[in-house]
Amino acid sequence: MRLLPHRLKKSFPAPLCQPLAKLAGCILGLIVAGVIFLVRKLWPDEPRHFGGSRALDLLDERYAKGEIDREEYQRRRQDILGR
Repeated sequence: MRLLPHRLKKSFPAPLCQPLAKLAGCILGLIVAGVIFLVRKLWPDEPRHFGGSRALDLLDERYAKGEIDREEYQRRRQDILGR
């Protein structure tokens, strides 16, 4: 059992451990940065709609832009709401 620390000391000399630790830290940092980049790139920028309707949001946008008139807006809104 006393030979194990001696063998480790010979196979990984101290001057080699510091550059390897720095390299491992850099690689780990690049992996973390890559994961953060991918999550931010693939995650939708729009907020989640909790209980809301995407169809109503789009209808509201079209009405606000003037693409549809008031009567068309109200008719479609009633269709979406099922009233």
